[in-house]
Amino acid sequence: MSKIKIWSINCWGEAQDLVERLERLLQAVQREKPSIMLGQELFTPYSRFTFDALLSSDYHIIHAVHVLPKFPWISYLLPVGLAMLVGKWGLLVNPYTILWVSNMILKPVLFPGVPVVKHLGSKSSSFMATCTIFSKRFFKSARAVEIKGFEHGIRGYPVPSWRKPGKLFFLYIQHTFFRPHYNISEGITKEGGRVLAVNVHLILGNPNPYRAKQMEVVLERVRELSREGDEIYICGDFNIDSNDKSETTFRLLKAEGYQDSLTWAQGGGARDGFRTDSITWSPSNKYVPNDEDDKDLNTRLDYVWYKGKGKGEEHEVIFNEKDNLVSDHYGIQAVVNVKCS
Repeated sequence: MSKIKIWSINCWGEAQDLVERLERLLQAVQREKPSIMLGQELFTPYSRFTFDALLSSDYHIIHAVHVLPKFPWISYLLPVGLAMLVGKWGLLVNPYTILWVSNMILKPVLFPGVPVVKHLGSKSSSFMATCTIFSKRFFKSARAVEIKGFEHGIRGYPVPSWRKPGKLFFLYIQHTFFRPHYNISEGITKEGGRVLAVNVHLILGNPNPYRAKQMEVVLERVRELSREGDEIYICGDFNIDSNDKSETTFRLLKAEGYQDSLTWAQGGGARDGFRTDSITWSPSNKYVPNDEDDKDLNTRLDYVWYKGKGKGEEHEVIFNEKDNLVSDHYGIQAVVNVKCS
């Protein structure tokens, strides 16, 4: 039997303290040596390049952007034009817009305080930026099985008021480049066992019925791509407010036989998906924006769900101390005791 340590963390792709946050995260990976880590929001080529540079000797690294086609140049015309038109509302200094323009238009990419990274090719062409890493101590090989954005009809981005032109512009960016997606990757253990790690970043908004539709797609693809005996982990930023009792995504996972890692925590889960010590999104985190949507939200948005023959043993919130923050989210660590063969 082997203990598989799973980390799930939204790495928060904004430029604020990016160098320091990435350094803190990757030093923790090198020190704590998770077996599998599933990260979201590695938007910038700098982030992905840093993962590759510091972890490739010890981990198989799978970036979503490595297997996606480049957007055609014509895709850039409308957002650039809109950015110019609505710039007087402060959009051009919006960090998301700075990130998008620098990531999509300028090559090499420039950020304040971030070194120039050259020769990235297709790595700089997409915001579908999940990253899954498999430890070479446990896995002799790893590869992407299927990485795909959700279709237009179930992307589910909330439409902002027409009185907020900056957010309307960002809605276009979301539908064009920020597409929620899934990243199904496999790791083959040294004993020959197969692990499927499913990295998801589901649509935001509470309530949002499209999130359950996205999970239905994920579960259908996992059923079709999995084999008997696979160990399967579905992890990531679900964007589910665990206080929302109308959310149906949990029921879909339970119906397929998946376990929420929170139920492995000492004392078990108080109720579906929530305990006060399970919070991964909190206004006490200095990186959480102080805006009308988020300032009072104190909840769990990040999850590890598991199906297999192993036994779940631990669930812990990580990177939640004020001197150890790496993101606007806290992370999740789960441990499964499993026979890797």
